[in-house]
Amino acid sequence: MNSLKVSEILNATGGKLIYGNLESRIEGISTDTRSIKHGEIFFALRGENYDGHNFIKQAIINGALGGVVSDSKKIENLSLNGSDKVTLVEVSDTLRALGDLAKYYRQNLQAKFIAVTGSNGKTTTKDMVYHILKKFKNVSRSRNSFNNFIGVPLTIFGADLSDDFCVVEMGTNAPGEIKRLSEIISPNFTILTNISHTHLEGLGSIKGVASAKAEFIENMDEDGTLITNADDTWCSQIAGRFNGKVVNFGFGENTQIKASKVKRNKSGFTFTVNKSFTINLPVLAYPHIQISFCQELAIEKIHLTQLTLMRDWNYIRH
Repeated sequence: MNSLKVSEILNATGGKLIYGNLESRIEGISTDTRSIKHGEIFFALRGENYDGHNFIKQAIINGALGGVVSDSKKIENLSLNGSDKVTLVEVSDTLRALGDLAKYYRQNLQAKFIAVTGSNGKTTTKDMVYHILKKFKNVSRSRNSFNNFIGVPLTIFGADLSDDFCVVEMGTNAPGEIKRLSEIISPNFTILTNISHTHLEGLGSIKGVASAKAEFIENMDEDGTLITNADDTWCSQIAGRFNGKVVNFGFGENTQIKASKVKRNKSGFTFTVNKSFTINLPVLAYPHIQISFCQELAIEKIHLTQLTLMRDWNYIRH
């Protein structure tokens, strides 16, 4: 992460400075005192079974520059050695502030952001895109399944000024979550893998799943590109609502990036793309999905040749 001034944190989050210097610089963001590094600022998040405010002192002992809190009363009686050097910022909601600061940081990056969402295959898809792009560009990505209100901001903070791309996963199990995540990310590309009967406890029905996944549309402009599954009816309906460029993939006749002659072997799959070249994919995954969006991103957006793409698929391992 590139350093930020405390004043930038205040401006991005609407926070109030309790202790500290506006010109002090933070070197990173942390939500976990166990892994905090010197010079980072600790966000005191709250959950059902934890309250980060109880760990502010430990965060500072472990090297944090200070903390972002939503309850200043919890730290009124906190005894801190060298408290004159400690930075404490109060906000109304630390989780919201984490996202707001990530949104600000993202706006100052040159990287194009690729958001991956859908009911299934998000993590595999994210990793496949990352492995293709990193051979030719500076790329960062979500760690593991960092796809929620904590993981997405931490992914953005992990991006560097030199990155060309950042691949971010977006998950949801309730209405409004994709809207907020895409607001933070402001994606240049969104990959929509599929819509299926998942997270019904929070979304009610497959129609509710589709409606939640479609929330990203509000935060993509007409210069953005949606890459989606032409074989999925719900994905096609969502694509019809998007005013920007749509690239679809699948097996159907009206598919722009079409996979055919799919054969499974001991090491993975082979298949033909748009009747023009054959891919040997050494993973047991969804080949038509991965090859379609990776081909579109790599060939059209990064202007790689099909020969180069074919060569490098053979080195991908999930």
